[in-house]
Amino acid sequence: MGRKIVKYKTIFKTKIEADKTCGFKTRMIMKGFMLQPGIDYKETFSPVASETSTRMTIGIHLYGAEGLPEHKDIKFKINMIYIEAAFLEGKIPNSVYIEFPQGLLEVGIITEEESRTKCIELTGGMYGSPESAIQFFREYSNHLKQNRY
Repeated sequence: MGRKIVKYKTIFKTKIEADKTCGFKTRMIMKGFMLQPGIDYKETFSPVASETSTRMTIGIHLYGAEGLPEHKDIKFKINMIYIEAAFLEGKIPNSVYIEFPQGLLEVGIITEEESRTKCIELTGGMYGSPESAIQFFREYSNHLKQNRY
């Protein structure tokens, strides 16, 4: 189809669990720098709060509204969330193709011919993709709107 197959990098990590056992994690990260803006993806975005905004919000919460006479009856409440693997939750609108992970040929999941002629089409976000953050943000925003949070 004339599209570029994007390579990836595998990251291996040793993690010490709370019960002092050792766990091993691996993560495939797309080499997103290989994608071309306007062709492979349309926009990027990362909805993050600055350190100053976060400190100011927590400060107002801790201080309360006592110092603001016109708002002394306001009670502040902070809800924070951490979403593990957030970048994997969004659906990507464009067709992006990555190569098969190493080892699939060796264990017999794919054939030699498939490894040369086929690839994987992504339907969801992946670490390293330039548009994963905005796609997750859209999915999460839609969820909040539908559930009226």
